[in-house]
Amino acid sequence: QLFGLFLLAEADTTLYIIDQHAAHERILYDTLSSQPIQKQDLLIPLAFETESEEQDRFITLHQERLAELGIVLDGQGQGHWAVTALPANWNKGDSETVQDILKLSEAGEGFAERWLATMACHMAIKDGDYIDRVTAQALVEAALALPIPRCPHGRPVWTTISRAELFQAVRRTE
Repeated sequence: QLFGLFLLAEADTTLYIIDQHAAHERILYDTLSSQPIQKQDLLIPLAFETESEEQDRFITLHQERLAELGIVLDGQGQGHWAVTALPANWNKGDSETVQDILKLSEAGEGFAERWLATMACHMAIKDGDYIDRVTAQALVEAALALPIPRCPHGRPVWTTISRAELFQAVRRTE
């Protein structure tokens, strides 16, 4: 682990510099996309108001799909809503949760992908998080096997430096 953010791995004559957050985020996104999301009922519903008619229409139109994504909303009328369940692994505060839900209307038809990307980002290893060798090894193997080596937001999961490039950079001859 380098700088509490990157994992270094060698394969053949290539050094891989893996962004542990981006890799973990992509792995989580792929997992979330491929299975039903477990919901957790809230003990106390989270009441909020939409900020525009467009947001209210969006929620009304997509309420069923939002529930499939783990966001169960109860309409209270005239732009008033209550969140009654969220994904079981959701751990953000009330105001950030409401803002993340309201921002989904900006994504149009891609709102499901945006929510899954948001969930994956929140769940992923963060900059500075320590991970043990076993976890790091598993993350490296999974990252190098990714069919799409980009996080859901488009950042590359890794970059590479060949042996020749490294030797040239430090003026070492073979």
